[in-house]
Amino acid sequence: MAIEINPKIAIAYSNRAAAFLGEGEFDRGIADASKAIEIDPKLALAYSNRASGLLAKSNHDGAVVDATKAIEIDARHALAYRNRAIAYLNLRKFDEAKEVYLRSLALFQRAIGPAAAPIADLEHNLGGLAHARRAVEIRQAALGTDHVLVAVDKAAHAALLAGIDKHDEAERLLRQAIP
Repeated sequence: MAIEINPKIAIAYSNRAAAFLGEGEFDRGIADASKAIEIDPKLALAYSNRASGLLAKSNHDGAVVDATKAIEIDARHALAYRNRAIAYLNLRKFDEAKEVYLRSLALFQRAIGPAAAPIADLEHNLGGLAHARRAVEIRQAALGTDHVLVAVDKAAHAALLAGIDKHDEAERLLRQAIP
């Protein structure tokens, strides 16, 4: 309704973008976030929303750019840090992802408290980032690629990847784990 009344209200496009993204209409969400940015290039939420849509479309480099821009505009934008961390994870930049996840976690904890569901998600992903990839590397070096514990570590890593919609990579790891 707000867009029909005044099509120059950037936040209305950004809010509608979030709604589209929540419904899985990623192209429409990205388009509305882009329109919001066109109207107000200083609206951090619009960049963060577009980053979410780009993540859903597996455009991880674009998501890093938009999440970074949102952070430049508002350094307390926890969701932008989360989006950038997920993009880094998908780009296999694990050290960067861990650093950004920690920042996102701290911001979310300050904003909503330590016992909220988004905190649990961040802690889970951070734990996976800190251990899954490294566990596979260490066990393979120590035990060889065919050892059952390497398979277990690959399956755990695959579950983490599947949780962030990296299904092809997760399937590849599972096929290695279960020949």
